[in-house]
Amino acid sequence: MMGALRIPPTHRLTVRPSIVLPVRTTLLRISREPGLRLSLLLLGIPLVAGAQGLPAYRPVNPILASRSALGFQPLVAASPRWRVALALDYGNAIDENLRLPAEYTLDGEFMRLEATIAHDIGTRMFAQASIGAGKAYPGFLDPFVSWWHSLYGFSESVRESHPKNQYDVHVRLPDGTSLERPPTGTYLTDARLAFGLRHSPRWQTAVTLALPTSGAPDGYTLSTVAAALSTTYRSPVLWNRVTTEASLGIGYTPRHGDLAKWQREFFYGASAGARLRVVGKQSVYTNLLLHSQAYDGTTFRSMDNLDVSLDFGFLLKPGAGPEIIAGLVEDIYAFGPGIDLVFRLGVRW
Repeated sequence: MMGALRIPPTHRLTVRPSIVLPVRTTLLRISREPGLRLSLLLLGIPLVAGAQGLPAYRPVNPILASRSALGFQPLVAASPRWRVALALDYGNAIDENLRLPAEYTLDGEFMRLEATIAHDIGTRMFAQASIGAGKAYPGFLDPFVSWWHSLYGFSESVRESHPKNQYDVHVRLPDGTSLERPPTGTYLTDARLAFGLRHSPRWQTAVTLALPTSGAPDGYTLSTVAAALSTTYRSPVLWNRVTTEASLGIGYTPRHGDLAKWQREFFYGASAGARLRVVGKQSVYTNLLLHSQAYDGTTFRSMDNLDVSLDFGFLLKPGAGPEIIAGLVEDIYAFGPGIDLVFRLGVRW
């Protein structure tokens, strides 16, 4: 009988460095060839973009900032390193609702400077922490914002009827309740802790807890524990030149403070946006943001209606340094609490 076939040791298959090197070269070539990338996408083989997603955002208007922990939580890609971000949001607001004898006025500038760090927990989870500083004061941007709006023929009678660069935040409700919010010095913001689970490289769910660490006067920060749950999906298209990102979220904040009677406890939010890589690592982005109303029954549209805003701008990556965020947030629903114009500047590593 014929014995089992034996392969001499000298004929056994081995993988040599001379084979590995061409494989590495081929993978590098795939990452640079649009035709090969398209073929892999058609075969269902994912290619993950190296760039980060859309910038995180949540409202700076004290009407929402003092009631909800919900905001846009971008997808956090898996990475073995620490991720750090520093973001400045600076908003200029002028809004007035008159239902005499009831009255609502929001006239001032609102700043939030926030630092965020994040790190993976294993391969599928991550933790994130944020803390910052805020301020509400008369500011200096009223003339510039009036000029900016005039560029596209938008006129605000309320802005024209108020003195430039003044601070006036007060509410007089139909039942006679009257409140006035004074300008503030620089204060510590509420701390935020987020824990996320990646269902896939493109889909995550995160829970956020906001803690009442701020010493700001009533009406500017949460002053209580609040929670939010959001899910985010990202999808690269057009050979990774365009990356779309969308999210849905819900939040809960218990009633408290001098406006508890009119406060909502549950909130919802949604977003849909895209990042377009224009040349090299330089991109433009836009993100449509929706947040449900924070109050009910005040008769003021700026308190009882939802917020719809558009975040847009540039994502710049000079060399090997951090990515720079330069953008604007415009209030595109005039009957809600959105701030007229928010200037955004940030860096993230």
